[in-house]
Order: sequence, then C-alpha cells, then structure tokens
Amino acid sequence: MDQCEIRRLVDDLVACTKRERKNNVFRLLNILQVPTNRQIISSCSDKKYQNNDLRVVSWNFIIENIVRVMITELQSYSGRGNIESRLNMEMTPYLKILQIVALHGSKGDYPINLNEFALFFLQIVKDKSVAFLHQGLFNTLCVFLLEARLSTLILDTKYRNDLIFWCCDQLNCTTSLLPARLLCFLIRHYSESPSLPFHHISGSLIKFMKNCDSLVGQSKNIFVTNLGWVCHLLRWLLSNVYTNISDWQEVVVIIHQKIPSFINLVFNENQATCTLSINSGTSDKTKEMDPSQRYNALQFHSEAWTKESTWDSLSLASSFTTILNSTQNSKSLDILAGNTVNFIEQTKVFHPAPAHLTCSSQFFLTEQFPKLCMDSHSSNIMRESTDLSTQQELFCLWRWVFVFCYYKRSFGQLTTCQENHTGSSVLHRYLLQEFNSITSRLSFQNEDTCWKTVSGLKNFFSLFAAVLVMEYDKNLSNHDNKSEIANKFFGEQIEHDTLENQRERKRARFEVSNSDTGTFVSSSLLWDNLVNLTNNNTKFGCLWWLIIDWVIRFMWQNTLIIRSQGDKYELYTDIEALLKIISASVKVNRIALANECLVTMLHTLVVLLNYELYQGSISHVPSDSVLSAYNEIWEFAVSLFEQCSIQRSRLQGHKREGSLSGYRFLNHDRLVCNLLSALFCLHNSTRNNHFKCANVSNICSRIFTSLMRCLDLDTSHLNNSPWRVRLIVLSSTCLKLPRNLVPCDVF
Repeated sequence: MDQCEIRRLVDDLVACTKRERKNNVFRLLNILQVPTNRQIISSCSDKKYQNNDLRVVSWNFIIENIVRVMITELQSYSGRGNIESRLNMEMTPYLKILQIVALHGSKGDYPINLNEFALFFLQIVKDKSVAFLHQGLFNTLCVFLLEARLSTLILDTKYRNDLIFWCCDQLNCTTSLLPARLLCFLIRHYSESPSLPFHHISGSLIKFMKNCDSLVGQSKNIFVTNLGWVCHLLRWLLSNVYTNISDWQEVVVIIHQKIPSFINLVFNENQATCTLSINSGTSDKTKEMDPSQRYNALQFHSEAWTKESTWDSLSLASSFTTILNSTQNSKSLDILAGNTVNFIEQTKVFHPAPAHLTCSSQFFLTEQFPKLCMDSHSSNIMRESTDLSTQQELFCLWRWVFVFCYYKRSFGQLTTCQENHTGSSVLHRYLLQEFNSITSRLSFQNEDTCWKTVSGLKNFFSLFAAVLVMEYDKNLSNHDNKSEIANKFFGEQIEHDTLENQRERKRARFEVSNSDTGTFVSSSLLWDNLVNLTNNNTKFGCLWWLIIDWVIRFMWQNTLIIRSQGDKYELYTDIEALLKIISASVKVNRIALANECLVTMLHTLVVLLNYELYQGSISHVPSDSVLSAYNEIWEFAVSLFEQCSIQRSRLQGHKREGSLSGYRFLNHDRLVCNLLSALFCLHNSTRNNHFKCANVSNICSRIFTSLMRCLDLDTSHLNNSPWRVRLIVLSSTCLKLPRNLVPCDVF
C-alpha cells in the first residue's frame, strides 16, 4: 500500500458517516499494524519535515485527524442503555491507533506535534462522564513522552505547564491514574527549559509527602505507586534543583517524620514484599541477559574488556575500581579543592539555594547521579509503571537524605535535622528486623538462588550502613557503656561469638586506642561491633561484610567532602582501625557466598588504601599489626585464587559435585582476581613505602602455577577472563613469567 491510499483512508475517516466510520477505523488500524506501512508513514513524515508544502501522509496528520474524529464521536453520541460500555467499545480502536503512533511514530528525527492531543487529553480528564477514556489517553501520553527523542516533541509551553499543574493537583486528590509518573516524563523532556515551575512542583511533592496518612485511605495501591514515583522525582530534584533553605530543610524533616508511616504503608502490610521487590531488579536483568548469552558475548566479542561492566552491575556491590575510574567521578576527584554547584539556570519561579547548601559532586561518588525514569542499577529506561519499585525508591531516597544530613550536620548547616531523630531510630529497628527476616528466607534457598537474592539487596545494605553511621553518631555521648550501645543497635545478633575472636579484637582495640589518638571512637567501636556480627555462628553472618563495605564507602565520601571544605582529615586512621580488628577474621570460608562478601569488602579497603597513598594523605608509618593484617589479606586472596583454579578444572571436566554454576563461578573468579590486582597495584605503587608484601615472589609463583594448570583445558572458559589478563600482567612486574605462560593464552 502506498502513502496516497493511507492518506485517502484517513481523509475518508474524517468525512464519512457514522456508519461508515466503524469500518474505516478498523481498516486503518489493520494497516498501521503492518511494519512496512509504518515505514512508509515514517519516511513520508521525514519528507514532510524537510518540505512542509508536500501533501503526504505523516504521523502528525494521523494524530490530528484521529483526535478530531474522537471529539466528533463524543459530541454526537446519544442512545439508551449502557452508553458508557458501547462508547468505550467504539473508542477502543482509536486509542489503539494513537498508541501505535506513540510507540512507532515517535522514534524518528522528525518532530511530533502533541498540542492537539495534549489539549484533548486535558479536556477529557476533567469530564467524569467519560472516565473510561482517562486511563487509555493517559497511557498514550506517557508512551509519547517515553518513546520520543528529547528534541523531537512539539508541545507549547502553555500546554506543557497545564499538564504539569494537572499532575501536581492530581497528586493530592482521589485519582486512579499515576500523575507522578507523567510528571517525571514531562520533567525529563523539559528539564533544561528555563520556565519550568519547579517551585510549584516541589511544593506539590512536599504536600503529597505530608498528606500521606490521609490520602492512603482513598486508593492505597495507586498511592503507593505514586509514592514511588514521587520519591524518584524528589531525589532527582534534591540532586539537581533547589528552591531555598527553608524548603530544603522542610523536605528533610518531613522525610524523617514520615518514615514510620511509610514503613507501615509500604512494607508492613506484606512483610515479604521488601525482600522480593529488592530482588526483582536482579531477576529482570538475568532474564534480559541470559547467562549463556553473556558468556558467549564475552567469548566472541572483540571488545571483551568493555563487557566487564556487565559483571560489575550484577555483583554483590559495584566494584570500587569502577567507581574511581568512571568519567563522572574522575571529574569529581579533580575538583576536591572546590565545592561545585549543580543546578539549572535561575528563573522567575525557581530560586537556587546558596552554594554551601547545595550538593557538591562528592555526594555522588558512592552511587550514580540520579537520572529521571532510569533504573539506577541497569541504566534502563523504566517503560512500564511496574518497572519502578516503591520500596527501592524509598530506600534510595532515605539513604541519600541520611548521608546528606549526616555530613551537612557536621558543618552545622542543617540544624532542623538534629531535632528529629525518631525516623532514623524507627528505620534502624525495621532494618534490623528485616535483616533477620531476609537471612531466614535465604536459609531455604540453594547456593545460586541465594547469591542472586543477595546481589539484589544493594539498596538494602547501603541504606542499613547509612542508618548505622547516623545512629552511632547520635549515641557517641555515651562512650562509657559500649556494650549498652552494641545491644541497643544489634540486640540478639551480637551474642554469638568465639572467645578467640573476642580476645583478638580486644587486643586490636587496645592497640587502636594507644597507637593513634586521632582515631575516632565511633569508627573503632562500629568496626568492632560489625566484625563481631560477621563472626557469629549463623550461616549468613557474612552479609555484615557488605554493610561494612558500604560504611567504608560512605566514610571515604565523607573524607572527600570534608577536604573539599578546606579541612584536613586522614581516612587512614579508620582504615588502620579496621585492618587491626579484621585480622583474625580474614580466612577462607567453606561457603562461597561468605568468601565473596569478604572479598568485596577487602577490595574496597585495598583500593581506598592505595588511593590515600597516591594522594599523599597518609602521614605516619603503619604498625606491625596493620602490616600483619595486610599480609593476611594477600594470603587469603591467593588461597581463594588457587581454589578458583581447582573449581575451573572441575567445571571443564563436567564434575559439578560441590561446584558453582558456570556463570556464578566466573563472577567469583572475577572478584578474587580483582582483589589480587588491587593488591599488586598497591604493592607496585611508587608512593607506597610501607605496605609491601613480604613474600610477593612466592605468591606470584603460586598464581603462575595455578594458571599453568589451566592451559591444557578447553579454552572456552579461558577466553572470557579479562580480569585474569589484568592479573597476569600486574603479577609479571614482580616475577618473570614462566616460559610457557603468555597473557594471550590466558585470555
């Protein structure tokens, strides 16, 4: 079918009688469902954009006429009986046509004019007699905003602002729609516009948060979903857009005050919801990228090195090496002497906050900068309303606010936060209870399923770490009764411990308190309690290593923020305290998950130690106990690497008894190799004069021996290990490679 026939059919649809219109609309719907016909319309739309005088069919032509026909149908309809049902049936094909246009017609370089459709939508949603059309038109508008490129939508400022004001009004009314979702899409498209009513938007979001207790009785499911999108948008606004100091503080106080309400509304009704929703992100990515496909991609793609980011996104925590090397954070680390301000240009309705209250780029070192309508882990656009998890968004918002308040309070810049501690205390109790519930459910899962579940708990662990840092800071006044603080924060979990570990940590605490008076009591006490929990007799005590990992990251971020203010702070005192306390706990465990959790934390610790050395921020010589703990990390890492080589042999020989799955093994192998690589980078650093491995030659020999055992195996596993290539290159700087071992063989 050529474009003339399609255009003639659209013209006939507008001019024909009501009886003929039914047949014509179904003919047009069938035509648009054919891909070749859609390609014809897209091509004609592009030509129309180049030459407006051409008389050809285009997507804008179809939108304009379908809207005109729908208005005519609604105005002329009359009859008896169930009018709504019959009218809904007749409007369905028109809605389907608009959805096809939105889904397929919005992806080109030509502009899509939404003025007629936006005006029609605003008129219809105010008419309760045609409520059956509201959801269909709302979804279609969301698809237009979702699929179209940022610069290809034509929407007058008046209609755009009318849509924004309608969304803000609907947030605080009884509604069956998701206005917060549409609001996110609108702001995503027009965030760089100088005339967006940000002040009105932020006020509406604050009002929504305030009124959560009264709104939930009207439509709880809709409220909870809207809450997720409000949290998503509010976190973006806090990171990018600012009104004034009082509004900022009001947001923080409201979030603190409403924590108990949100826990009751979102989590407590179905206790399993929290954990299941946390794991849903991992399940989606696993479904999206099948392990076998990922495996083959690494094997056959020439750019195998770039595929490592895929593994990083599915690990228990993002590799700290990746964080330091990212473009965004590299720029942040280059401007530690200043406090950058990120906000959109000032307008009549938008007032940026003073520089001292805005978020410097250092606040986004441990997590990605918030992006509207983007999943924080997979970086995929959230196309469906179900793609957003309210629980996840609440966790992200709470974490960011706690971290922000904790650091800003240190400078005396947020006074209102100090008056309200109820929220963080309630959240701490909930997280501790949920941690017990999570470990209970994990005990019924097999090894691989358990690992997938834990890898989906990143937001949970990071929030738990942020709350712990906040709560410990509040209770530092009671230094004399440390056991009381421990029992308050960890309750029954801290009673399981061995006498040997207690003696080792007691000795470590004594050394910390006597060797360096600059060490924070808070960090040494916190390390002691957390490491104690990792050594309890339960199977999943190892999960506390992931919380320790996040505490380290937050402390590092805090250090850079303090330095950006012109103050000096030595993070090494905290690193040294932790090294002494964990020295008795760095041991190979028979449970693979326990090893992975410990490796994740140790990798972060080693990378930060190397970073501090490189920055020249370590001013004193490490003690013998610290160096001993450092050498124990080397021994732990190489022992795990040897285990990985044995495991590799089992997989190649199809002897899977007691072995990890192929995909799980590769990720386990990657974590171990990255830890060893970080240790070699630290060992080889030109500014490292103290942290030298005593038996590095022996360790290199053990690594080479393990690698040599793999050379005669099927190369399918060896060809997809860029982390092993990195390791062998780094280790070769300390000991000459064996004659038969060439890096490309391992690759």
